[in-house]
Amino acid sequence: MKPGKPDNTTNYRGSGLSAGAIHGLGALVMKSLTLLFLLSLIPVSTAHAQTKIAIVKSKNIAAYSEAVTGFTDALKSRNANATYDEYLVTAANLIGTLKTTKPDIIYTLGTSATKTVSKAITTTPIVFAMVMDPRGAGIQGSHITGASLDIPAYLLIQSLKRTLPDARNVGVIYNAAENNDFITTAIKAAQNLGLNLKPYAVKSSKEIPDMKDLDIDALWMIPDTVVCKTANVEGIFLTSLKHKIPVMGISSSYAKAGAIMAVSCDYKDIGAQAGEIAHMIINGTKPRSIAISNPRKTKLYLNLAVADRLKIKIPGNIVSEATEVYGK
Repeated sequence: MKPGKPDNTTNYRGSGLSAGAIHGLGALVMKSLTLLFLLSLIPVSTAHAQTKIAIVKSKNIAAYSEAVTGFTDALKSRNANATYDEYLVTAANLIGTLKTTKPDIIYTLGTSATKTVSKAITTTPIVFAMVMDPRGAGIQGSHITGASLDIPAYLLIQSLKRTLPDARNVGVIYNAAENNDFITTAIKAAQNLGLNLKPYAVKSSKEIPDMKDLDIDALWMIPDTVVCKTANVEGIFLTSLKHKIPVMGISSSYAKAGAIMAVSCDYKDIGAQAGEIAHMIINGTKPRSIAISNPRKTKLYLNLAVADRLKIKIPGNIVSEATEVYGK
């Protein structure tokens, strides 16, 4: 080999690599850079893209706030990158605002908010919570699903029977337009438990009967947009004490205010169930493919001060099982 003409076996400046090896490495680097460039042209996955969620409440109450916390916590625990804007259903130009801001998901709380939004917006996925008997309330569509308040009637009546074993005739006041299907199911459930459920249908607050006119041993209150207005609830509690008729309410606030007992959903967990559904939608599942969920947790609240005033003895095992006991 002549001096000054290196071949492929010549070391490159003491690096230990031949010119051929250096050439091969250069080609490999060029291929890698080309591959990186091509990869940069591929759209990045949106799995962790920010999701805009609008939260629409029927009103501002503690139970809805618990459900909002459960919802956002569920998404956070699943590493969802979400932003939230909250509205009341009574907000001026709500539907216009939602159409302008274009959220990816709308989370509605309560029957009023859910019906209002789902009828006006039919393409954006809607996840509801805090709604009883959504199908009976006319809430349906391929763009909507959620977590209902539908604790099976049988379980609720069974809880009343265990807590108030002497009650045989149980009254329930309700808005037929909203809860008719549920009441039909409840009547059968009560019969199977040996109780007589006496339904009183109303269309407005003015039609709510006075407790003294009801031939019942106990009154069962269910979530209802007519009956459960604050003024109506207060009136029912006052007359129930006056006429010594125990009331089963729908939440801890009812037990604190005058109901002898209350059985409710775990509202935070209802929100968590809705959050889990929203996470499925974020990951590509269509709302129509997700079944409406029922409560997986319930809570029992008792008011022993009310029980004493009504001269009712609640079984000791029931007191021990209660989530919270007031008026000890």
